Amino acid sequence: MAQGEKLWDWENPMWGSLNARESGAPLDKLPAAHQFCDDPDFVNGDLGTKNIGVIGLGQIGGKIAKWSRVFGATVVGFDPYVSDELLQEWDVQRTDMDTLADTSDIVFVAVPPTPSAKHLLNRERIYHLKKGSLVVIITRAFAVDMEALRERIVKDELAGAFDVYDKEPVPIDDALRNRDNVVHTPHIAGRTEDANLRVADMTVDDFVRVLKGEAPLGALTPKAVEVRTSPNPSQ
Repeated sequence: MAQGEKLWDWENPMWGSLNARESGAPLDKLPAAHQFCDDPDFVNGDLGTKNIGVIGLGQIGGKIAKWSRVFGATVVGFDPYVSDELLQEWDVQRTDMDTLADTSDIVFVAVPPTPSAKHLLNRERIYHLKKGSLVVIITRAFAVDMEALRERIVKDELAGAFDVYDKEPVPIDDALRNRDNVVHTPHIAGRTEDANLRVADMTVDDFVRVLKGEAPLGALTPKAVEVRTSPNPSQ
């Protein structure tokens, strides 16, 4: 049995964030059982207790929404091009951008850089995000007012998790670097061996469907082209 461990003081916990960032207490004063996920300054704990907002419910965002529901989270999504039937199947509630920003503990940005997506998460909505909430940018940063997001992250009001950025590679003096409330990956979140093999499999499968006279799952339809190129595509 371990010897000398301190009992956790639930009435007066010495949270690492409060000590390190506010009181300047030395690291050896942190409790033995301290974990980053216990940081009360930012969203923490189980995914199943959170309100999740997903911007863009395509191939990536749709899976995030479905997986979040599996964990028991309450999920809302903004995507004018996804059918009500599909949202009902996923048990995801359709919402508008203002409501998504006001209510979400975690926001996933999963829209491509199409003209109509520019700054969907604009300055006003970023400043409506709950203090301590997490913004996860997966596809492109085009949909986010990154200047406003930087402001709130630097003030320790929001946390961020980024695979993509508005400037790549990220400048050495970028305010997002070297912060304990930001997690980075260098635009390689999908570059695993398994992911590359699956892309090849999906491409071959679609060729087989076409040769059989069937519609490919990844078809670039006229509607898809319109969504990707028009600043005001029809819904």
